[in-house]
Amino acid sequence: METTTLNLRRATRASDGAGGKTESWANVATGLTARRRLYTQQSVARFEGKSGVGTEEEWLFVLYAKPFPEVRINDVLQDENGAEYLVKFVRGYPHTLQLDTRRMQ
Repeated sequence: METTTLNLRRATRASDGAGGKTESWANVATGLTARRRLYTQQSVARFEGKSGVGTEEEWLFVLYAKPFPEVRINDVLQDENGAEYLVKFVRGYPHTLQLDTRRMQ
């Protein structure tokens, strides 16, 4: 596992006053240190109980430093290189916060 620094962003939706909706992104947390690992295709299929293999890059991010930020499904993590990852699943444990993500294109 390699270490990376992340920013956590969340979409906010609001009415535009004319019956439509607008979407913007807000930073929820910055400077988060996490370890990340690329799933092998075999482990993704086994972990998610799927038959077959997906072609998307799926990553596990593990945060160790408390307090952990509130992370929600569909939040976006951005690493120091600008790559973005969509949060698909969140697991909280006493000493870690684990985030299953899919790399966005």
